[in-house]
Amino acid sequence: MSNYTDADYAARGIPECIIADSMRGLAEVSQPRNFRIGDLGFRPGSLDAQTAPLVPGAAEGDPAIIVSLPEGGAPADAMRCRHALAAAPRFFAKFFADAPVANAKALICPASLLALVPGMGATTGAGCGAISLPLPRRKLRLGVLGSGSGSNMQSIQDAIEAGTLDAEIVTVITDVPGARILDRAARHGIPARHVDHAPFKTKLEGKAEDEVIGILKAAGADVVVLAGYMRVVKAKLLAAFPDRVINIHPALLPSFPGIAGWKQALDYGAKLAGCTVHFVNAGIDSGPVIVQRAVPVEDADTPESLHARIQVQEHLAYPEALRLLSEDRLAIYGRRVVTF
Repeated sequence: MSNYTDADYAARGIPECIIADSMRGLAEVSQPRNFRIGDLGFRPGSLDAQTAPLVPGAAEGDPAIIVSLPEGGAPADAMRCRHALAAAPRFFAKFFADAPVANAKALICPASLLALVPGMGATTGAGCGAISLPLPRRKLRLGVLGSGSGSNMQSIQDAIEAGTLDAEIVTVITDVPGARILDRAARHGIPARHVDHAPFKTKLEGKAEDEVIGILKAAGADVVVLAGYMRVVKAKLLAAFPDRVINIHPALLPSFPGIAGWKQALDYGAKLAGCTVHFVNAGIDSGPVIVQRAVPVEDADTPESLHARIQVQEHLAYPEALRLLSEDRLAIYGRRVVTF
């Protein structure tokens, strides 16, 4: 079942960046080729005499997904591992729809990995364990940071209430006293507060950063959504929520990063403007792109008219990106975000 060649992978449309050679599998099932999602490796396999009893209703020989660790030992971040485990069945369902593994009964994992990500319903055996599939859906818990009116937060909340986004906004934080985003949150019963970011005017750092992280963690947020948040986030927040800080920018990145991207596009003479939802990294508007929506620039456009049309697309793009994340359909490979 696992003896696929590189030609087989190419025929299935599997991006080359997903294929990994150096992952440590379980000793009795190790193979030279794996598929990488986050810090973990995955490959098609089957339940054996040791693992089949760990999966209710399964039998020896039933299809399974074998999970392996990177060379050098277990990964350190539980959140990234949990996401990779949840994304793996979607990966195999997409790229191996004609193979038994598309209907895998379980994820077979090293015991050391299961110790890192408890609470996934695993049954453990000698040195390994099984997580039965399908995994239960887990609602995305969003912490929103904003500085202004909160229109993007509103679009996310609208999608939640419409039932098109399986998520919950658990807290809203602003750096601007009296910002309208606080009123929007209050109307929906969402806990919201102002945090004084002094002495910094353009970044989240120092005491304010610690306070914001504390509020997000106390609220149980697992994704941080920057919605018109006019500050640069720094290393401590990014480390607290690895690959789980998301931003929207009013331009088609990498063009026109920074302030007023729509005006930059108009002043430059671009024929296409738009918006980009991206993961946040240490740079300015430089993280891997999740979703982009283009907006044609009209000859009669002013900065205001172009911005208004871009905002319409922003309010569609942000819920779309979060929907992909909530369904465990995204994985980051360097600069690329692959959708399963």
